[in-house]
Amino acid sequence: MTGPTLIVSPLSVLQTWCEQIQEHTDGSLRVYVYHGGGRTKNPAVLMLYDIVLTTYSVLSSEFIPEVSSLLHCVKWSRIVLDEAHLISNRKTLQSMAVVELDGTHRWAITGTPIQNKLEDIFPLFSFLRLHPLDTYDYFQRLILLPLRQRNPTSLVSGGMERGRGLRKSGVRGMERD
Repeated sequence: MTGPTLIVSPLSVLQTWCEQIQEHTDGSLRVYVYHGGGRTKNPAVLMLYDIVLTTYSVLSSEFIPEVSSLLHCVKWSRIVLDEAHLISNRKTLQSMAVVELDGTHRWAITGTPIQNKLEDIFPLFSFLRLHPLDTYDYFQRLILLPLRQRNPTSLVSGGMERGRGLRKSGVRGMERD
């Protein structure tokens, strides 16, 4: 590994991540759980680890727009979102905190389809930096408005084309065991 990996998950699966890392690696990875009252306040400490695990709640509780929280001070090699559908509302602090993380490689894992409205996928595009769809104005102009107007010349029109476009962009569903 060339730098730290940040894994963000719900609290309910944080321990599972710890167990799975221990079970499926040779034990050489240094793992830090950034959760609870005793967590470090020094970003340099996080750089000493291969994997840093935290929760959406911790990330959003420390996030103040336009001010760097500890997790936002680190340049992550990889950022992995487990249960990525939890950032579906672009206006929530949780979604904004995730999108503002600084990382080279970004993964979004979810088994939950977009349930409420197409707009719910925008924060994933924004997090994944799927340019130009990571900017809300473009997303709205190229995706939302044409679909609402049933414009067949839009980037995505109809269910099949929409699915193909998302898969080509690297967004796809995965089944869980």
